[in-house]
Amino acid sequence: MKKMKKVIKNNFPHIQTQIFKKIMVCKRIVILGDGNRFALLLCQKALTYLGYPCEIPVYLGSEEEIIDQFHLKEDDLVIIVSLHETYDDFCTNRSVFYQNANYLDVKIKPKIGFIGVAPKDNHLYFNYNINQESFDKSMNELQVFFLNLVQYILYKSGI
Repeated sequence: MKKMKKVIKNNFPHIQTQIFKKIMVCKRIVILGDGNRFALLLCQKALTYLGYPCEIPVYLGSEEEIIDQFHLKEDDLVIIVSLHETYDDFCTNRSVFYQNANYLDVKIKPKIGFIGVAPKDNHLYFNYNINQESFDKSMNELQVFFLNLVQYILYKSGI
């Protein structure tokens, strides 16, 4: 078991470890965006089982409506997943599409994390850049990120 923990501890890239530490202090997690829903649902189940309330809403509307519906607070985390956009592009494109949206960079209470193309600025709670070479590589990196997160939580919880 000690050997296994050592392997897990040394297996995570430093940036992932920093992000995982931030995620672990959040009370609730909501994952939004265009990642593969089935892959994300497995991670949601794992996080929920480990005691981290986590929701992946299936919705037909703007993410701002979701944030209002879930009554998110300062100790909650919204993870936006975009396999083909930067955070700024994500916000701009949805602002244009929904026309009346202020998109997420305006005074919202929850922390915002972003997984996708590296954003131009770093006002986010965290950002994690995934490979953009192909959809398959992007999905693979996204799945590895969430699986590593689950392993990290197990490791830190002493399980």
